[in-house]
Amino acid sequence: MLDDPGLLMYSGYVNVTADDYLFYWFFQAMEPMESAPVILWTNGGPGCTSMEGAATEIGPLILDGVKRSPFFSGKLSYNKYAWNRRAHVLIVDQPRYVGFSTGRGPFVNSSAQAALDMVQFLRGWQGYFPEIDARFVLAGESYAGHFVPAWAKAIAEYNQDLRNVPAIRVAGIALSSACIDDSIQGLDTFLVYSKQMGLLPADAAPANMWEARQMMTNYLHYRPNTYDHTIPDVGPACATYGYNYTNFSNWFSREEVLEALHICGTAGQDTFSGCAGGCITLPNGFDHTPFAYTETLQEMLDLGIPVLLMYGMKDLTCDYVGLGLSVVVTPSRALYDGAGSRTLPEQESGGATFIHRA
Repeated sequence: MLDDPGLLMYSGYVNVTADDYLFYWFFQAMEPMESAPVILWTNGGPGCTSMEGAATEIGPLILDGVKRSPFFSGKLSYNKYAWNRRAHVLIVDQPRYVGFSTGRGPFVNSSAQAALDMVQFLRGWQGYFPEIDARFVLAGESYAGHFVPAWAKAIAEYNQDLRNVPAIRVAGIALSSACIDDSIQGLDTFLVYSKQMGLLPADAAPANMWEARQMMTNYLHYRPNTYDHTIPDVGPACATYGYNYTNFSNWFSREEVLEALHICGTAGQDTFSGCAGGCITLPNGFDHTPFAYTETLQEMLDLGIPVLLMYGMKDLTCDYVGLGLSVVVTPSRALYDGAGSRTLPEQESGGATFIHRA
């Protein structure tokens, strides 16, 4: 399968400083066109590898069943839902030291600092692939609701300096089940969502998120998976985040996989060993410095950059009701009605599109 001439892929590293390197896995479009954009993808965390996106979500080769261990074959298979049919897909482990990214420099401590690295990454990556007319769709899920707006802001500021040639062109922004505004996407919207979905009784009044989750478990008589409340959580155990990531970590620790992906030295050991489950804890906290994520998305719309927001209605981590209250296109033009309406699966306004799916 890896020798399939219809699938072209590359992996390796790009320097973002003299001492730090971000890892990428790049899949060319199966039906290449001159206008094919490059989807730049990150997973969330912060601190979780984007190899989950590559091998279980949007990449052309997936580890089918890898997070449901009894059903994992141990082999790659084709992903009929892959995003690289008419677009190139560039998957990046970031910030520094996440996943297979490595180096000798300090950790970054905010999405804004990580975005400066991403500007350098894209400059270097375009130098590696000059034949690709790169127009980037900045994309990701979950905590990427912080990462991607910060990328967009840093790229826009880079492009403002006319001495920076070539410019980094942004074709759009796409966020899936993203947490964008922590001040809004919290307990209040979680309760609205949970009661709408029948996950909590109408009179439930928990004092905090932990208590809300406990009430939900008692009410449903099972602990719901945080990414799909219709199925049970696998429970607290080694390498579990709703699903069991043991086989996922083991696969990405195999010598033949490390060699095929051109992994540098011991990169990835902290991410994929023991009970890490694909994630590391970023030291000294992360994103303690305020950043206007929602306002940045509005600024991108004003620059003519389309924004796509996709939400799965079964996701408990970053629910769609919270998104409805946190994202406003302009003061007079709301992207979502804020009341949690479930009548329209797709809404569009001023270059922003909101899609939710059961």
